[in-house]
Amino acid sequence: MVAVYTFLIPWIFVWIRKNHQIQKKNSYEIVVYDTEGQIIFLDDLRTKFQNNDVAWSFMKEYKVLYPFYDFGLVSIDNVVDETTMIKYL
Repeated sequence: MVAVYTFLIPWIFVWIRKNHQIQKKNSYEIVVYDTEGQIIFLDDLRTKFQNNDVAWSFMKEYKVLYPFYDFGLVSIDNVVDETTMIKYL
């Protein structure tokens, strides 16, 4: 029984520590493109989100409401100050 605890307690500690390192605070932003591919800003559109699924849902709804514009979902990494395009409609 002691052997199990000597293995289990360090394993749990390492697992929790790695799990905290993996979880990064990302924010997501919807970028709007016009027909020429230029980034524009439309009034009354929510563009900043904390959740990827919510941002994707809003982006699909915006594509239905504004069919002549293209939308891109960008992940903004707060730790590295890096942006990554995730999806494009």
